[in-house]
Amino acid sequence: MGKKAEVIGNIDLPHTHIFIEDFARGLVTLSENDQSYGQVWHIPAAPTVSSREIIEMVGDEIGKKPTYRVANSLIVNFLGFFDKNMKEFKEMMYMYNKPFIVNHEKFAKAFPFQVTEHREAVRKTIAWFRKYIGNE
Repeated sequence: MGKKAEVIGNIDLPHTHIFIEDFARGLVTLSENDQSYGQVWHIPAAPTVSSREIIEMVGDEIGKKPTYRVANSLIVNFLGFFDKNMKEFKEMMYMYNKPFIVNHEKFAKAFPFQVTEHREAVRKTIAWFRKYIGNE
């Protein structure tokens, strides 16, 4: 913690972010209901915000004003020549250069589901990080 937030794409566009615990609960919900088989589902997430807003929430939680290092498509394409992960990532840049908003109405209508608000998800994630990874 205390380093620049390394982010890809336009960090001010709306982007649906899902908390991993919500995603896991959603997968369990789908696996326990035969009506879900053979269909496409989007697991609910808290209201869509920008990546900058998520990073600002992290900064609030750790008590530091975030600074950013942002890689645009040109940088990702260039780094792809040297790093196979970045080469693979350039195929997904569409999710970070345009608004990426997931519609989960179908899931919300079919199953009772409570999403974790972003600030709570950030708080839980940082607590996990500090417990399992350490304070640095």
